[in-house]
Amino acid sequence: RDGVSVKEIKDGWARVTDYQKDGCLSSSTTRFVYEGNHDCSEANGFREDGSFAQWVSTQFLSTTKPPDPGLGETGLSKVLSRSNDFRQYKLEFLRAAEVLIRSGRCTLEDFKASGGWWKSVSSYRFRPVYFTYCDGDTHATSRIYLDARNGRIFR
Repeated sequence: RDGVSVKEIKDGWARVTDYQKDGCLSSSTTRFVYEGNHDCSEANGFREDGSFAQWVSTQFLSTTKPPDPGLGETGLSKVLSRSNDFRQYKLEFLRAAEVLIRSGRCTLEDFKASGGWWKSVSSYRFRPVYFTYCDGDTHATSRIYLDARNGRIFR
């Protein structure tokens, strides 16, 4: 549901950011590619000088904004509707949030403040793992994770 400004379109891909420096690690790979080849190459949006931009497949772009996933939701479900992939993992998000609230590890206010469950793309890019924060602590070390495949909650 995020809006983007398309800078250019090339071979079915839309560039949605300006070029930036420092996208390559010393190993000539990048942390910005979530799946597949992690090389700092033109195919991955890099220029010869190492600058890079973020690209999105044009098949995922639309001129109309999808409906709000929170429309018609109430209570905890409404709070969690801002979560990444809410429509796909609604039941898993609800179950995990209820477990965390019942156990006293989190409150409804924690989920309101954090915005729900967020996709973890750095450590778990190939699995449906999401995180949230509780107790007002938003440091990465305080994340509570949910594996949406099996409902496992972990730190």
